Amino acid sequence: MKQLLYKWNILLLITLLVLIFDELFLNLELYKHLMFHIWASPLSMTISYIAVVFIVELLSILLLLSHRYIASVLLILYTIIWLLDINYSLIGGDGFTFNEWKNIIDNSEFIVDGLTMYFSIKGFIYSLIVSLFWYFLYRYLRKKISYRLSIQDTVMVICILLLIDFLVYHKIHKFKHYPTNLKVLHQIFVASYCRGNILDRVEPKHLKIDKSKSFPNIIFIVGESVRGDKLQINGFEKETTPYLVKHQSEIINLGLCVSSFTQSHESNMIMRTGIDMDIIPDISHLHNTYEPLVFYAKKAGYYTMLLDAQSNGITNGLRDVDKQWIDKIVGVDKLNCTIPYRDLTLIKEIVKVLNRKQKTFIHFNKYGSHFNYDDTYPREFEFFKPTNLTRSSKNSNFKDKRLNSYYNSLRWGVDYFFKELIERIKDKDVIVIYISDHGQSLLEDINYKRTHAGDKVEQSIVPLFIYVTPKAKDRLFSLYGKDFLKNKNKLSQFEIFPTILKLLGVETTKLSLFDKIPKRDRYYFSPEGSIGELIFVKKHLFKYNI
Repeated sequence: MKQLLYKWNILLLITLLVLIFDELFLNLELYKHLMFHIWASPLSMTISYIAVVFIVELLSILLLLSHRYIASVLLILYTIIWLLDINYSLIGGDGFTFNEWKNIIDNSEFIVDGLTMYFSIKGFIYSLIVSLFWYFLYRYLRKKISYRLSIQDTVMVICILLLIDFLVYHKIHKFKHYPTNLKVLHQIFVASYCRGNILDRVEPKHLKIDKSKSFPNIIFIVGESVRGDKLQINGFEKETTPYLVKHQSEIINLGLCVSSFTQSHESNMIMRTGIDMDIIPDISHLHNTYEPLVFYAKKAGYYTMLLDAQSNGITNGLRDVDKQWIDKIVGVDKLNCTIPYRDLTLIKEIVKVLNRKQKTFIHFNKYGSHFNYDDTYPREFEFFKPTNLTRSSKNSNFKDKRLNSYYNSLRWGVDYFFKELIERIKDKDVIVIYISDHGQSLLEDINYKRTHAGDKVEQSIVPLFIYVTPKAKDRLFSLYGKDFLKNKNKLSQFEIFPTILKLLGVETTKLSLFDKIPKRDRYYFSPEGSIGELIFVKKHLFKYNI
């Protein structure tokens, strides 16, 4: 009996040690649950949740007493999971969550950039400590406790863990502060499940198209990571957009717009498919049934083209089934150039298709100013100095270099891009809508290293402007007047989809940027802590307060 109690005491103490370690390194924040009743939970629920956390941690450690080979695999798995969570926590977020795994799936080309950009000595030291911690804990546990779980016992413990995981997922969704061993595995499972749980598209009924109200050529351009208040055209003191300032009489500048989400996948999906704020959280995955813009363009008789400087085109809410509505796709697989020249190279595709002189709808997903910023512009275009590439500047701090790199990226990716585009299409009959997917955090808080996909308000600030060639401008104002110019600094990404529909001649009752925008609060969503694609608790809806 004493020996049994001794073994259980060791297990309980090790569980407590792991929880303390989790608390110190990975912000488990159980003490906050107890002291402040996070999420306004009653004390009984808070204590119950902490008990669940303790049991889960205990069972995950108990699995280390399985057969040697199973235990060795689990040891390696636990170590890798903790390393991921620690290094992502240092970026300034909630560790390795659903959001991070979905980013890896959808944007695998940025994995190396992300890891190298955020590498730190602190992260390396923490990783070393964690590796040694799990190794010695494993050795100590198996040395002190001779008992080994049978295969049947191992399966039973895993089933109990899965049952608890299922109940937590469906009842309280509190995986942000769940034991690291299982939190990461759960988030990976949910992200993979959400990708597979896709409903069929549903073609809208009673589609009405008035071709007399459509425009011959429409180009919808989505920038990447462009923060609206850092453009000179919006009053920023740095010369980030000198060309646009010089030609601002030719541009309808609608100022600062609020992104729907602070992350590309969701914000692009909303602009492409017209998802309403009201359906979020979308527990039933209804957003998968919405037809994309290319569907409506095709139905309205347009030649459709998708340009993508980040991927091969079918991403950010588009699916293989949508290819039937796209006449031509040009993605990175067809570009033979370095990253800074991807967007410029695709301008040639725009000019080519416009010369065909048929109704054209172009959806352009730019590479823009995605991190690492220094990768997005040519070295000879380094206007703001010093940058991260300037090694000779000893007196400048990291923040100044990061900002200068970002400003150079804007000057190249926004200003020079539009200089090249406008000069090549100004004699055509074209209307261009430009917006960014989300803004950026630029070390306003020096300890917050994450650039987007968080809840910071600066991550929701995006530019919105329209370029209309002389041939198209009179038609625009004759159809919609000039009252919509009063909507400057009042708009949200939720108005983009209906705006494009109107330009295509498709009737819609949804609010567009051409309508009178009522006085209202504007909101954006943060993907942090999400439990599924477009599934969010109200906690992650934020009021735009600038």
